Amino acid sequence: YTPQRTIYSAYGSGVPEVKTILSGFIIRKFLGTYTLIAKSTALIFAIASGMSLGKEGPFVHLATCVGNIFCRMFKKFNNGGLERRQILSAAASAGVALAFGSPLGGVLFSLEEVSYYLPGNQLFRTFFCAIMSILFLRFLNPYGTGKTVPFEVSYTSDWRPIELVFFVMIGIAGGIYGALFCKFSVWWGKWFRSKKFIKGHPINEVLLIAGLTGLLTFSNPYTKSPITELLYDLASP
Repeated sequence: YTPQRTIYSAYGSGVPEVKTILSGFIIRKFLGTYTLIAKSTALIFAIASGMSLGKEGPFVHLATCVGNIFCRMFKKFNNGGLERRQILSAAASAGVALAFGSPLGGVLFSLEEVSYYLPGNQLFRTFFCAIMSILFLRFLNPYGTGKTVPFEVSYTSDWRPIELVFFVMIGIAGGIYGALFCKFSVWWGKWFRSKKFIKGHPINEVLLIAGLTGLLTFSNPYTKSPITELLYDLASP
């Protein structure tokens, strides 16, 4: 007897699974309609909550879901493996372009990170897809700034040599913090998620993290501020 395992298709960023699918493997229901609806709804609540949860990876997953759903409407692309993967690669580039407001960056991401094989004649089509996504982003204006990015900063003075010391300190601190965070994530998955009240009920982990985050960050004006405003304050001269 083999115990059944539940695969959460909307879990995580989705970028590693998209890479796996574009390399030729099949992951059932990962790019389906149910995943698109569930992850879109969860992403809205996650970002609106103010928690440190990025939208870049999920944007790639959601855009690839849209590309996969449209492939089902056409028999040529639904049955053709190569053509289907090319459309999914273009969809992934559109997701990155929407997240960062950079169509060229989306094409480079699709070419370097996601696609297992992308012919040269498909680069223009991929770029055109990313451009169209940016045009719709500009037209819808979700940020309310009239631009494709949440904010822009301009510098009227150059940096000073003494600031190099602080740049080095920030880089070292970021490296140490990143390494410790990776170790903490591994420890959390092995130890905490093996507990009985978490292992069989994943929703308890979500409620616990959300509650602790609210208690620890609500009283601090910097952690309580929206991420966009905080980044703007950090990047402003």
